Amino acid sequence: MEKTLQDRTGNNPETKVYQDTLPEADMKSWQAVLDDNNFVAIKTAPPHGGIVKDMDTLYVVVPREHEAQNINFNNAADRKPFDKALKPFF
Repeated sequence: MEKTLQDRTGNNPETKVYQDTLPEADMKSWQAVLDDNNFVAIKTAPPHGGIVKDMDTLYVVVPREHEAQNINFNNAADRKPFDKALKPFF
């Protein structure tokens, strides 16, 4: 997991990278989340530039059989319709 915090001036973002290994039971739990039909059905537009109001970005990449599922939300309002499927990420 990577988390970046940036102040309003846009200077010196602080990035933290978290790396660990999950126990097998937790991996199975995450696999169930990633394989859930509601999660698999999430489609978003590719990231784009510009000013984003109330930025709170969530970007998830899930390797699938033939391609990667890329999910990108710029703020909580954009995520709202998918709150239930995305809840495990918070």
